Amino acid sequence: MAIDWLYSCWPLDGRCLTSRGKPAPRPPGGGEEQCEPEVLRFAIAVEVAHKYQAVCWVDGALGYLPHWLADPQWFTPTLDQWRAFWQEVDQLGVWEWKPSYDPSPDVVIDGISWGLEMEYRGSRVVTVGSDGYPGGRWDDMGPVFYRFLAAVDGLIGGRRFRGKGRRFWTGETRD
Repeated sequence: MAIDWLYSCWPLDGRCLTSRGKPAPRPPGGGEEQCEPEVLRFAIAVEVAHKYQAVCWVDGALGYLPHWLADPQWFTPTLDQWRAFWQEVDQLGVWEWKPSYDPSPDVVIDGISWGLEMEYRGSRVVTVGSDGYPGGRWDDMGPVFYRFLAAVDGLIGGRRFRGKGRRFWTGETRD
């Protein structure tokens, strides 16, 4: 699986770059710690059910698509929210995630696909999965991936990337 999946899922040339509803960029802080990423794109989809969610850092704001046909919602995470996110990213070892997480060849790939591109302070990760997750299995995302989803939740005002194993987007909350 190639990272092209991530780019094909996120409409970078369309809705994401429109300014409708996008907050104005914050003025540069006087000596404030810089916690914003150079790049942050994360998308997750249940292809057969046409379910989709994504976040993308664009011009000083974080766009969130709650589903494929939605207009983006825009967020400007606080310094504390960014700090908590980067701390969790470091604790989860996201920078060391493999380029690709796929199940064994005998598993039919028809479930959840995801992609992440992230760059911050000289560290970079580009990784994708299709029915495969860091620290998980094809039928269970596992605690590492769930914690990463929760870290993303913290950047988008508590909205949730839903999921519990194969019962993705059923309205259930994760453990």
